[in-house]
This record gives sequence, C-alpha cells and structure tokens, in this order.
Amino acid sequence: MLKTLINLLGWVPVLGQSLKVAYVSERAYEVVNNLKFDPEKAELKGAEMENYISNLSQDAYDEFLKPEIDELGLPEFVSNSASEKAISIISGKLKEKYLKKVV
Repeated sequence: MLKTLINLLGWVPVLGQSLKVAYVSERAYEVVNNLKFDPEKAELKGAEMENYISNLSQDAYDEFLKPEIDELGLPEFVSNSASEKAISIISGKLKEKYLKKVV
C-alpha cells in the first residue's frame, strides 16, 4: 500500500519524503519478523546481549533495508534519519523477542 502511494506521490516534496520514511519503518518491522533469533544467544546477558543485538540489527539493516533506502532517493539527511529509526526499530523488536524467549 505505501509503495503504491510512494509511486504516486513520491515527487511531492514533504509528503513524498514522509511516505518514504513511513515505508522504511514498515519494512523494518517486516525485517524483524523474518529474522531468526539464535537460541544459543538467549543465554547472553547485559553488554554481550546488547552487542549481539546491535550487530544483528546493523547486519539486517545492511542486508535488507539499505538497498531499498538507496532506491527511494531520499536526501542524505532524511536517509540518515530513516536509517537510524529503522535500526532502532529492529533493535527494539529483537530485544522484545529475546525477552519472550528468556521469560
């Protein structure tokens, strides 16, 4: 749905960029749903877990979202902001998955 709106209204300066950032956020949630959490890593605690989730989030972003963000043609400032938001969404959802497995 958002991809269609982007194709139709992506050229509109403010609206188009807002739609593209919303699309990146939506795709970040989809990426999290497709990621597999290593059960052996559920035993990690504290800084080790933070580091693992941070690396996994960055890898998932680079593999799945970066090519799409580059394709959207966002200005660099907006692209950087969308990237940070996507990585924080992925990290947050991975932490939730981790907590569900531990508890």
